[in-house]
Amino acid sequence: MNFASISNLPAVGHEFTFQGDKFTVGHISGKTVRYTSVAGGRQLQVKTEAFLKMMESKEFIHENEEFLNSYAGLSEKDIAKRNSVFSLIKFVEEHTHTPRSQSKVKPLLERYGKENNVTVMSAANFARIYKRFVEAGYNLDALAPNHKAKGNRKPHFSSLQEKIISEVLHEHYFQRTAETLKEAYAEFRYRMMDTEEFERSPTTFKRASYASFRRRAMSYDIFYRLNSRFGKKRAARMLRAAGIKHDTGFPLEFVEADGYVVDCMIVDEETGVVLGRPYLTLFIDRATRTVLSFHISLRAFCFETLLVTFKDALRQDNGLPGGRISNVIVDNGSDYKTDAFKSAVLSIGCDVKPCRTQEPNSKPFVESVFRTFNLRCFHTLGGATFSNPEQRGDYESENEAIYTLDELNQIFRSVVDDYHQTIHTQLEQAPLLAWQDWLDDIKGFENEVSLEVINTKLRDVKLVKVNNGTVRFDHLTYKSHDLRAIEETLKLHKKANPSVHVYIDNSDLSHVYVENALDPNAPLIKAVSTEPDRTRNLTMYEYMLEREEIKRQKDEHEQRLKELGAEEKSRANRKLRKRIKDNASLRKQRHSENLKKLKSAAQKTIEVNPAPTLPPSAAKNLSNDINGSFENMTWGDGDE
Repeated sequence: MNFASISNLPAVGHEFTFQGDKFTVGHISGKTVRYTSVAGGRQLQVKTEAFLKMMESKEFIHENEEFLNSYAGLSEKDIAKRNSVFSLIKFVEEHTHTPRSQSKVKPLLERYGKENNVTVMSAANFARIYKRFVEAGYNLDALAPNHKAKGNRKPHFSSLQEKIISEVLHEHYFQRTAETLKEAYAEFRYRMMDTEEFERSPTTFKRASYASFRRRAMSYDIFYRLNSRFGKKRAARMLRAAGIKHDTGFPLEFVEADGYVVDCMIVDEETGVVLGRPYLTLFIDRATRTVLSFHISLRAFCFETLLVTFKDALRQDNGLPGGRISNVIVDNGSDYKTDAFKSAVLSIGCDVKPCRTQEPNSKPFVESVFRTFNLRCFHTLGGATFSNPEQRGDYESENEAIYTLDELNQIFRSVVDDYHQTIHTQLEQAPLLAWQDWLDDIKGFENEVSLEVINTKLRDVKLVKVNNGTVRFDHLTYKSHDLRAIEETLKLHKKANPSVHVYIDNSDLSHVYVENALDPNAPLIKAVSTEPDRTRNLTMYEYMLEREEIKRQKDEHEQRLKELGAEEKSRANRKLRKRIKDNASLRKQRHSENLKKLKSAAQKTIEVNPAPTLPPSAAKNLSNDINGSFENMTWGDGDE
């Protein structure tokens, strides 16, 4: 690292732009630099070396005109002295793990002086400066000759006492389950009483006061203090200022979507049993602040609830504003970033814009309206859980719950209507009037999405093969004669079993729409379930519950068979069948060898002995008998 560039580290509050985003410097130390996003207030922290490389990039732009004067207010001589001391500290840290040990530091200082041809400080002076550097939270300004700790620089407390202060702060104060600073100081006092320094001279022993103890704690970076005590998310929220105002050109250009667990418990309509807290999914328009749609159910946030709410936001026949949305802004939840939801949204020409992680300013209006509805609706109902246990107090939410899911939907709809007719503080107009004014301005402009497109395109999409005029997924089968005709046509072109996109309405599994494999731009083909009675008004959620129950029963049956020893019997039967099969294979092999032997023997030539020769007289008589008369022949009995 070029230590001469350390002087370029900006002071706290310096503004800069990096890769198009604006930031401000929040804290600088010798090891890290913390900076904050201007737009969302997100806290970022990098090593000092990495930040210096960022500053050398062409994408790093300083916003302060008096850039050189925006640093710590040091002169060039002070900056040079600070950088030289910091270079020496880095050299020592690289060659030893105990930079406060004078015996180990002294030869390193001499080596550094010879290599760089400079005069170095003594080991004792280095130990004192290094201690000051560490106590200042590795702040480079502590190395400057004119840092803020002017006056008597003699250490007020012993190294043991400084060590105990640091240990007590980290063990009792910088923790999630932390004590108060006064309780931590009491622990420090008790520990000091157990030291040898106190035992030697308890009357003259000088112990750090509570003010000194508190100043030491406050010298740490504010983000570190809040992060260690309250967690990263709350620390970032506590240090985040108000967000930048969003400018929108026209309604439905940007729509924010988010989910929220309702601060109210509901009961079952028939039994009155408390069912818990339902989930609310809501879409709101940035320009007019109108609620386009909402969905309250006991189902956790998922693709189905999000798609149902998105469909309602496109409609204009449900009593709420709606129409063709240009951009929908969602958070980084897995349900909002699924390929199925992106495909459904893109099918009508809408774009999905996930916001950045832990930056609520990317969708501030839906976050704000949740607080509004909590105060106006949910916190006023019986069974309210309120925002936190402290606000709830001794109120027993479960015992006070009286509303069903349908009643909660009706109440919330009436609250939304009142909200639309109330003057908005920032908008300075009622959201409903702002929507009506926009409708008057766009007369003749078509922003409506047809019900046909909503009912066919806005579905879950799966890529499935066509087989015998049917498509099958998740153990469900759908048929269509048109699919069969298309399949036969493709067979003539030697394209059997094509893969097509199937559009599934997870709220009704009685039918699906299938892409035309001959022409993807042609109208979708409707395929009905092969189990019409079972899938009528059946949702995917209910169906998956059935599948889980079937799987559970299957596991129970397998466990019962295992307890009955069926597994051992099955294993024995398999061994028996294998032994019989192996024996049959062996017999077949022997039979084949015997056939080969017989065939080989049949192919050998058989030697035949020649017939015996007859004497000449016998041959002559035989000839006479054949060619002579039949006078000498006699007839036997029965001859004719």
